[in-house]
Amino acid sequence: MDLPFTGERVIPGKVEPDLWAEHLSRYLFAEPLAGARRVLDLGAGAGYGSERLSKIAKSVVAIDLAVDAMRYAREHHPGRNVHHVAASAEKLPFRKGSFDLVVAFEILEHVHDQPGLLAEVRRVLTPEGIFVVSTPNRLYYTDERNEHNEFHVHEFEVPELQEFLAPAFAQVSLFVQNHAPAVVIGEAGREGLEPARAARPRAEPPAETYRTCHYAIAVCGPQATRLDSMVFFPEAQGNVLREREKHLKLLQAEVTSASESLRELRADWERRGASNRDLEAELRRSQSDFRRVEREWRERTEWAVRATAEAEAARAETALVKAELEEVIKRGGAILPHLARLFKRARNSIFATTMAAAAVPVSLGIGAAAVATGAAARLRPRRRHETARMADPRLATIQILNYEGRELLERNLPSVLAAVAHTGQPHEVVVVDNGSTDGSVEMLREDFPQVKVVPLDRNYFFSRGNNLGVPHASHDVLVLLNNDMRVEPDFLPPLLAPFDDPDVFAVASQIFFAKREARREETGLTRARFVEGMLEYSHDALPANPGRLIPILWGGGGSCAFDRRKWDELGGLDTMYDPFYCEDLDLSLRAWRRGWKVMMAPESKVWHEHRATSRRFFGEDFVNEIARRNSYLLHWKNLDGPGMLASHLLRLPLLVARDVRRHGRSGARSFAKAVKHAPRALLRRAREPAGGPTLRSVLDDTNAAAPAVLFRAPKELRDGGPLKITMVTPYDFWPVRHGGAVRMYNVVRELARRGHAVTVAGFVDTDEQLAAARQLESFCTEVRLIKRRCTVPGLKDRLGIAPAELAEFDQIELHRELNTLIARHDPDVIQIEYTQMAAYARASDRSILCLTEHDVAFMSVYRHALAKSGLQERASEYARYLKMFRYELEALRRFDVVFAVTPRDAKILSGYLNGAVRVSDAAPTGVDVSSLRKIQRAPDAASLLFVGYLSHTPNVDAILYFAREILPRIHQRVPEATLTIAGANPPDAVRALAADPRITVAGFVPDLAPHYAKATAFVSPIRVAAGVRVKLLEAFAAGVPVVSSVQGGEGLDVADGRELLLAGSAEAFAEKTVALLRSPESTAMTARARDFVERCYSWPAIVTALEDEYRAALRRKLARRD
Repeated sequence: MDLPFTGERVIPGKVEPDLWAEHLSRYLFAEPLAGARRVLDLGAGAGYGSERLSKIAKSVVAIDLAVDAMRYAREHHPGRNVHHVAASAEKLPFRKGSFDLVVAFEILEHVHDQPGLLAEVRRVLTPEGIFVVSTPNRLYYTDERNEHNEFHVHEFEVPELQEFLAPAFAQVSLFVQNHAPAVVIGEAGREGLEPARAARPRAEPPAETYRTCHYAIAVCGPQATRLDSMVFFPEAQGNVLREREKHLKLLQAEVTSASESLRELRADWERRGASNRDLEAELRRSQSDFRRVEREWRERTEWAVRATAEAEAARAETALVKAELEEVIKRGGAILPHLARLFKRARNSIFATTMAAAAVPVSLGIGAAAVATGAAARLRPRRRHETARMADPRLATIQILNYEGRELLERNLPSVLAAVAHTGQPHEVVVVDNGSTDGSVEMLREDFPQVKVVPLDRNYFFSRGNNLGVPHASHDVLVLLNNDMRVEPDFLPPLLAPFDDPDVFAVASQIFFAKREARREETGLTRARFVEGMLEYSHDALPANPGRLIPILWGGGGSCAFDRRKWDELGGLDTMYDPFYCEDLDLSLRAWRRGWKVMMAPESKVWHEHRATSRRFFGEDFVNEIARRNSYLLHWKNLDGPGMLASHLLRLPLLVARDVRRHGRSGARSFAKAVKHAPRALLRRAREPAGGPTLRSVLDDTNAAAPAVLFRAPKELRDGGPLKITMVTPYDFWPVRHGGAVRMYNVVRELARRGHAVTVAGFVDTDEQLAAARQLESFCTEVRLIKRRCTVPGLKDRLGIAPAELAEFDQIELHRELNTLIARHDPDVIQIEYTQMAAYARASDRSILCLTEHDVAFMSVYRHALAKSGLQERASEYARYLKMFRYELEALRRFDVVFAVTPRDAKILSGYLNGAVRVSDAAPTGVDVSSLRKIQRAPDAASLLFVGYLSHTPNVDAILYFAREILPRIHQRVPEATLTIAGANPPDAVRALAADPRITVAGFVPDLAPHYAKATAFVSPIRVAAGVRVKLLEAFAAGVPVVSSVQGGEGLDVADGRELLLAGSAEAFAEKTVALLRSPESTAMTARARDFVERCYSWPAIVTALEDEYRAALRRKLARRD
């Protein structure tokens, strides 16, 4: 078999001679101790060392955790007395005192339980046994060269290794291993040179030796062990210069290949630039086309008005055509069917145009009346609705409406009575008969005497029939069932349990079709979408694990339980919709508007025979005509908010024309009947109280599957003890790549460290980020992240009143993930990060809502507008600023606490919000001061550093401004000055800066410590953003002198010349930077800057302030609720 080289395991013949010599020399060093002894080789790897020792040892046991390594060793390095064992060094399968010598080369740093390993070695050694162990020097490899090894658990400094071993062994002798160049004269014809003994080391090597050595070797035992130092010349290394020459040739080939790749990339960059210019030209053409389409739309609107007048003339012409066609029909002929179809099509087209024109004034009238009734509803005195808890929500009246359904009652009523008996409770069953003539009443009295019968004198249809039956109910939960519903024996308890919450209005059952092969058109999971001016209703499929309760848009009147007291307050079903359809949806919408909840209990199951009684008695055309009429009335009565109502009314003529084209006169009658009933709908609209949830929010909640926990009674908010906190984020924050991530990661980690249960929901951009974020699960209770769909704002978004760029952050998938977290954990605090995530704020009596304003968004947009030069660009940015200003201030009012990261931001927001929301600057964004203090400064000459997340537009603007306006001024005075740009996702414009050899675009840098150590000065040329510059604070903590724009220092209590240098123009920025480069000594300023950060921006202090704000907000909410 073949064994791969891993970098940790050396395979003879497959590595360069230096590395082979480094590993083999340790076995040669220990060889004198192995003579005639029992030897254990820990971490034997490929087995070459065990084979070497076996030549003089009594026996050798080679042990390694890798089975394939032991199999390889047995095949390639068997040895005469070597036994190969696959086992863990942390739990050795040998008896006490089994070995005289244990060697462990390059294994100690890989072991998690290092004290346990040492104890195992001591156990298997004889009392006189010797332990030889080697390990890399952490100071040399990791600290100074930043060569982190992901396989190493803990590395040692040389003195630390001695301290670790001393408690287990009486004597510990330390040796060091280094590489050194040499010139060797040896016997001719030999392939290599044997080990040569060198001078003994000093008894106490100086500290410098321990700092610079490559490896440490310890020889441990009951007494001091004397071994000679050695120099090892590996085979095939006789001519070092020849080897170096080969290596240089390989490197030159790689440089040539990289240069060719660079030329290809530059050519590709030029092609992309040309493509970008083409796209910009296409965009300008598209904008021109849009303006042209806008003109055409106005012209066509004028045409529609003229068409209304022309339609009257066309009607007269149609009469003449009809007369002529009738003459043709009398004569007969082959073209008769074709002409009849043409006539019908022409008639419907003209009729549709006429009806559309007639709908225009109707639309305007309904719009004006809706605005007036809405204003009247808002002017009416508002009162908080208080519903008393029901006397006994465990008891229900089951009401079944019947019309000519004797056969259905005989078949399905027994299942209802069985379900009542199954509960063991005295529930009531009532059948309201709508004037049946098929003997239903007589059958009920004779065969089902336990059922209360309410006979009506005629058919009062669905709404009035049910309303007339409700006064006969004895209990406070009213369950409405169709007569063609068969119920499961345990369908009733899941319907009644949610009524323990006094805010629940209705609970619906899950619906199945009795004919299992039929398509499942009804499920009970009712939702709707608002599309092109109309509500599109649906019964959605249930998820795999639906849970106990799901919010739905409406409870169907044929399989739903209602709170009777709320039913009475709403006035029951609206008889305006008689004879049928839309009345149950209307009732539920009115309940939602009052803040009551409509839920579905999936565990309550009913089976629908779907006999369609209405269609059998009234006919298909009449039923469809009524359904269309009631749909219009439902919209006119319930659509709220200017956006939804305007969208419906603007499209109303088109909707009417569509119905007429599809259904002819029946479509026209639907609209005409709706117009006839419109005053009733609008009057009912005026009677509904204002101030409740909007229809848009109800649609959002039900479509996003808002968790049932939000619809339960308020919980006892906890003011003490650990909190349950859910954080909602727009970006990934592990690994830490940008300033916002610094705050989010450290806040989450510190909160979790203090014992709070932290959950996270949010977006990432790539699969790599999704995988990396699993690290958060090590200290978070649950993490639910999804990839954000890339969406381009459409015309609707750009013309809307909300900022177009926010659309990509408001995605239904994340709403559902967040709601899943809330349902599972019932958090005390929902902490939302960034303004663009405010759409996920949902008021609840069960938790407080907090928002972190990483920067004031409208201020960022405003400064961006100021930075634009062109009139058109500046006007566009000002329009964006006004949208963001309106949106942000409205959004902030949804929260209990808004955290501003600077006192200046807090002052701005408090001034606009005028006390409506608590705005706190007690928890600013901080830095990891303790880590940054450890950086050892060794600055290069004239080295500038910029750090910033380059997916963030203000950072890109800043570095391009610096490179184009400031850096050339610096180079005029300090030509050798270099600039390093560190930050993830640099765009092409930033990458192009690297064409200047003095500029390095480093991209994402996992550890910035080496850059902070070498930088002469840190530059922060921010122009267009608010908030705290986190990287600027990190530079303070690392001891790097800082030059910043005035905007970059805003929000911090700093002064020019005290903690940093501030500049208000490109020339001033260049001058102050050059002054630092020429006289880099600024010890006093950097010391003041570091002290400033330690006092104000350490994470433990910030999170303590955050906890205090959370608990104060919980107390305020609890006091308001009480």
